[in-house]
Amino acid sequence: TPPAVVNVFKRCGASVTRSGRVSESVDKHLGRKALVVDGDVPAAHFVRLPKVGKPSLRLAGAYAYLQVRLDPARYFAAHIDVVCVDRARPTRSDASVDYQVGRKVVRVSVSNLYKSDGSQKKNQRGSDTRRGESSVESFGAVTHHLQPPHAGWFCLRVDVRASVRDAQNANANERKELEKEKDGTQKKRSATRLTFESIKGFHVGGAVSLRNVFVSETPFDEESAPAETRASTKPDAVITWLDAGPVDESFMRTRENERSVQKRGEDEDELLETAGPVFSAAAPDLEPSDEDA
Repeated sequence: TPPAVVNVFKRCGASVTRSGRVSESVDKHLGRKALVVDGDVPAAHFVRLPKVGKPSLRLAGAYAYLQVRLDPARYFAAHIDVVCVDRARPTRSDASVDYQVGRKVVRVSVSNLYKSDGSQKKNQRGSDTRRGESSVESFGAVTHHLQPPHAGWFCLRVDVRASVRDAQNANANERKELEKEKDGTQKKRSATRLTFESIKGFHVGGAVSLRNVFVSETPFDEESAPAETRASTKPDAVITWLDAGPVDESFMRTRENERSVQKRGEDEDELLETAGPVFSAAAPDLEPSDEDA
């Protein structure tokens, strides 16, 4: 049975790529060790999990939790490489390159490098007409703009399944609008529907400190977080929780309902087990006695 929560640092061990100005020190606020990345360019100063060249994580959980220290005056970028699959296409394995036909790696990013999601799209499109001809096949990245509200430690929760789904829906809607503007003579391309399969790896860079990364198959928040995911045990340590991108609340409610039904079933079983011996003790003795004989 896979663990409910995967500690990515423990999973990787020493298999971590460090590039640029990266050091390790004890954070005074948390009272625990953290990796400190101190660079103005996230692409040059970063931490990569797992190490470049090592096998991918292949984590089935869709919820990622990144414990990071951010400064609103400096840039950061956190990337999650996600393996997605087109269920309509059969997959063919190629173990030599750790790749399967029918699968696609989508990068889900959280960063303050862009003004906003809307301005980024505007800059991407500009006067480039090729953008109007793109389809879901060209879909390979999702960026969530996140400007830290203050300097300090944060736990960023990212639902990569919802990120991929919502980005594809937006991509499909944009494609439909662009097709309406055409004369209809161009052949339409069929859309590919990619669904989340696993998390491949993490890439965190810029001006950021990284305490740990966790992945889970079921969501949790600050109140319900497992003890092993606590960034600090100090009573005065403050870690602000933020959602980066959409979080599938309906999935969360479904999980809560499942747990509620399971709990009711366990309570009923416990009542039956408790009541069983009582009924047996109260049952009449049907064996003939010496007086009846």
